[in-house]
Amino acid sequence: MKLVWHIFLKDLRRHRIGYLVYLALVGAQLAVSGFALSDAARGEDWFERQQYTHTVFALMGAGVAFFLSAAIVMEDSLVGSRLFWSTRPISGLRLLAAKSFAVVALFVVIPILGSVPWWIACDMSVGMMLRSAGMLALVQLVIVGPAMALAAVTGTGATFGRTLLMLLATVVVLAAVNGAGATVFRPGQPAGVIETRAALFLVCTGVLTVAINWIQFVTRRTKLSVAIGVLGVAFMVLGLPGAKWNFVTLNDRKDETTGLRDVRVELQSAQFERRNYTLPPMGYRRVHLALRVHEIPEDFRLLSGDVEIQLRWSDGQEVTQSTRLTVSGGLRMASRRLLDLGPSVGETDRETAEFVEQQIALAKQRGLGWVRPPEGELAHTALLVPEHLAQRLDTDSPSYRIRNSLRFSRATKLVEFPLLDDAAHARDGVRIRSLAAGDLSRETDAQHTLRAVFVSAQPGSQEAPEFCVVQRSTGYASNLARRVGQTPAMDTAPFRRQVVEYGVPRVRRGDSWVPAPGSDSGFGVVVLKMKPAGSIDRIATGARFPFTMIE
Repeated sequence: MKLVWHIFLKDLRRHRIGYLVYLALVGAQLAVSGFALSDAARGEDWFERQQYTHTVFALMGAGVAFFLSAAIVMEDSLVGSRLFWSTRPISGLRLLAAKSFAVVALFVVIPILGSVPWWIACDMSVGMMLRSAGMLALVQLVIVGPAMALAAVTGTGATFGRTLLMLLATVVVLAAVNGAGATVFRPGQPAGVIETRAALFLVCTGVLTVAINWIQFVTRRTKLSVAIGVLGVAFMVLGLPGAKWNFVTLNDRKDETTGLRDVRVELQSAQFERRNYTLPPMGYRRVHLALRVHEIPEDFRLLSGDVEIQLRWSDGQEVTQSTRLTVSGGLRMASRRLLDLGPSVGETDRETAEFVEQQIALAKQRGLGWVRPPEGELAHTALLVPEHLAQRLDTDSPSYRIRNSLRFSRATKLVEFPLLDDAAHARDGVRIRSLAAGDLSRETDAQHTLRAVFVSAQPGSQEAPEFCVVQRSTGYASNLARRVGQTPAMDTAPFRRQVVEYGVPRVRRGDSWVPAPGSDSGFGVVVLKMKPAGSIDRIATGARFPFTMIE
């Protein structure tokens, strides 16, 4: 152990400048996360810049960790016939322990310890901190493990750099050849298949890294290590993208899914593109299906789903494909029961209720009906149909059978506080700050629309919270949020900004609408957290559903 410690200190001294840079980048990420919840977050452009800044620091930190862990291994090269360390009383296994200890201590343990104060500030429980630490450790090991393996079989910086460039170029070319048309022509794979591929990719990366490092450090058989590395990378690039395995078991907790017994799915629209896609050995057309999911309880929300679609024509020909659902329902208001709200002012105010009933009766007399928002949530999916069958879609519609595996989340009440300027709260792994003040309120029209700005930080794998503005005196609630700075490129930033717009509750007085008594004060904020709520299977069937052509 004394010799292992000596090698660790030697590597630390030689690369102290690089490690100080890495520590500065880790600290900068934590500082940006905290600074994003400051008063400056009132500015939308400023907040987006912070997300970009955090992402840049995270990428720079990953790059420094990758190359620095490789440099630590190459300090005592394992390639060549004249090795300094081989003349010393140290075995390859002990050298592997020394290098592994240095890399894990510097790039895994220290970042986790540095994140603990921020996790405590976000009111994380011990269990949540352990899960976040495990996730952070996994991410760091995926970065530094392959770097150690590559450095072990190359030995010098120049060879390491050339091999890395060749490896990246090969992976890009093989991925492009293997996935040609996958993103343009083929529909998306089921979510369970994608998650299975990701899990298998991580497992293969870990096994490959451990195997190469063990063989190279303990036996120094470089050719064998290179052969294993080439075969492993080829399997990961060529084999995994085409794998159809689905080892993901959907959460089906009975205490949650019992509230989803009445959920049903129906096909709402079916369209096929005029454009023909050539995907050897034949041509295809893309078919778009829109599904409406009905009878979802108020506190539940459709997250995603996998579908198996079967189209069958009258002459017995059929197409069967598995793909995933894309949900496009937007925000749904949490139930009044969850928000603990009484009747709304529109229901309790006699003159307002009478006016609304008159409008409904008048609309019915004119045959207009009463316009109501569509029920349920809308989900989309797509599949490829061979050209010779697609040409018959608008004249000989097939029967369909769609098997849906739907995943849901459920809203839980996290915290409630008055809608005040500069109100800060931390609960269950989420730190929240309210930036609602008089200067953020504005009267844009006769509806007296107001705005409230909320920023939140959710380190680790925590989901961003949602905000509902409530006023218990009028029974009013709104969660019409406009999220800011949540582009896909910014997913690495663990903080969000939301702008909730809400109109002051109004009642009818004679021929005009006026603000309800007491509606200018007493607003509060209910913070909701969405938690997984299990999954259900539903089947939608039908015959000769009309298909329409689109450009």
